[in-house]
Amino acid sequence: MNISIKQTLYLATIALIFASCMPDDATLYLKSADFNPQHRVLGVDYATKPDTTLHQIILKSGIRESGYGIILNVDNSLTENESRELVHALQLQDINAVHVFHINSETTPENNVIVAIEQARFNWVFSKNIFNLSGMDCKPMVSALKVSTESGGILVIEKENKSRFIECLEQH
Repeated sequence: MNISIKQTLYLATIALIFASCMPDDATLYLKSADFNPQHRVLGVDYATKPDTTLHQIILKSGIRESGYGIILNVDNSLTENESRELVHALQLQDINAVHVFHINSETTPENNVIVAIEQARFNWVFSKNIFNLSGMDCKPMVSALKVSTESGGILVIEKENKSRFIECLEQH
């Protein structure tokens, strides 16, 4: 089969046009993101869509460019093993600056935790009872989450808790 240079150029041009019309991965992940821009809250479904969740967090937070991420384990909602697996999943995506803080909703978090939350690119909150964040002991943490979003960070929560989480943010 003898293909001329003209035919080769024609096929290459068609392939280039076709490839340029395809959306990139970022567009696909962000298009399906359940993101509230007012509160900068991303609702995720990590249990059934772990890869999509991780990509959405990475893209929305801008963590590849700078900063670090925080996993807030409120009232032991995650086991130690689940925390390690989550950090490992992020490391597999080349996100190595991730810190896990275990928060007790009945006590005010230590100052170093508050400062870390305020500066994080993302704060991923795990809480079995999201209303535990409404108490006075959690007010400094909720205030720190707001500071984080004001400086460009995002808050991440399971979709099923997103509306209640926003209510908690609005109460403080």
